[in-house]
Amino acid sequence: MPGYSKIEGCCIQADEDGYRYVWIDTCCINKSSSSELSEAINSMFMWYKKAQICYAYLDDVSRCDNLKEEFSKSQWFRRGWTLQELVAPNNLVFFSHDWEEIGSKSSLTEWIETITGIDRGVLLTNYQAEISVATRMCWASGRQTTRVEDRAYSLLGLFGVYMPTIYGEGENAFARLQIEIMKNSNDQSIFAWKSSRRGDRSGLLASSPDDFAGSRDIVRIPTDSFRNIFSSATPSITHQYSVTNRGLNIHMPIMRVEDYYQAALSCCRRGQHSRPIGLRLCPNKGETEQFMRSQPNLLYEAEVSVSSKFTFQELYVREDDPSLFMIIDSRRDPIPKKYHFFVKTEGVVENGFSLVGYTPTEWWQQEENRLVLSLTHSGIFSTLLYRHQITGESFAVPLGMHNWHVWSYIVTATDSETPDSVHASFSQVVPGERGYVRWRSLDWFTQELSMGRVGVKIRKGGKYCSDDVGGYSVTISVTGVQQY
Repeated sequence: MPGYSKIEGCCIQADEDGYRYVWIDTCCINKSSSSELSEAINSMFMWYKKAQICYAYLDDVSRCDNLKEEFSKSQWFRRGWTLQELVAPNNLVFFSHDWEEIGSKSSLTEWIETITGIDRGVLLTNYQAEISVATRMCWASGRQTTRVEDRAYSLLGLFGVYMPTIYGEGENAFARLQIEIMKNSNDQSIFAWKSSRRGDRSGLLASSPDDFAGSRDIVRIPTDSFRNIFSSATPSITHQYSVTNRGLNIHMPIMRVEDYYQAALSCCRRGQHSRPIGLRLCPNKGETEQFMRSQPNLLYEAEVSVSSKFTFQELYVREDDPSLFMIIDSRRDPIPKKYHFFVKTEGVVENGFSLVGYTPTEWWQQEENRLVLSLTHSGIFSTLLYRHQITGESFAVPLGMHNWHVWSYIVTATDSETPDSVHASFSQVVPGERGYVRWRSLDWFTQELSMGRVGVKIRKGGKYCSDDVGGYSVTISVTGVQQY
């Protein structure tokens, strides 16, 4: 197997270096045992830390003239699990594809710092200065793991926390990690993140390390300094949190601004202790102490120039409401950037109908024996109009996406109607009229004509689909029409 060269090379190198035993992540964990796997994941950082020497095998790097470029582009620096392999060991040596030594963590510190953003002091020594939660999370941003849960599990040792591994919990693993960190730390930089994926409102917990990509230089504000900023508010400052069924219970300075509140965190950009990070909080309807974070895509400085208007309050910041039932969560689930409908007909032309037209025309493309409709997002649709060549009887078929589900319908039309006029009637949301059909999400529908039956069927096509593209095959059929 391809991985065998890594095992063989590691053993040969260890033997040459005078070691009797090696531990290799590829084969030294019995992954079929959930208890052994959980123990290994919780212990791995300490194993790396206590190891006499660690070997980092970069199978996509060779000793060549452009070594620096290959080294910086290596996938080793993009994997989630290798972050602890880089930080934990005191003695780390890098090897190329052919097991030629590239250099050590010490000799390559300048390159590594540029690649990872990790301070050379952390890489070289037992760094004595404080490293905020936000900074450590930033180190992990952009790194990938095969399983979603491992993005959280691979960071346990980096924060000195332990928790059971539960594969299948998805993003909840990262939420659990943050809660475990909060149990041992009052560092509010854990809330200093921003994300464009979370919609207009969210809780205080991030959904992945990627949310901290811009938080590398965020540090804690010493308690005395924070107290001085808000000296007129109250002398009492308690940085404590607890997770309750009402949300995250937290004590912090807030100020009313129009229809929202501005909250100040006890953290800031490096060197700016007098300018704490600010968040926007919006109260939930009917609640006096329960809030949600507003505009989670923003991270800015609190307006401490009016610090006298801030008051320290105990409040609850709610995460997603578990009482709401969502199959598709547009903030977190992969949502296609485009939808393709591949339309073919059966018995339409044979039974005397022809296509009058479709609208909007710019969304359509003719391909051999089918039409292709391309939609750029959910919430829009297009309409086709067919008419019998002898009787003039017409029917229209709207096709589209609504609430991330396909929908279609069939209506009879007069001979004076056009694709545009029929389309407009579905765009108007009037109770009991055509505009409400989209909420029924019909992917199969039939309609009686005066002389037969017309049907439309939509099925998701696997070969057309990906995370970025939703592909659907559409069949419009006409049966039982009297022949003239």
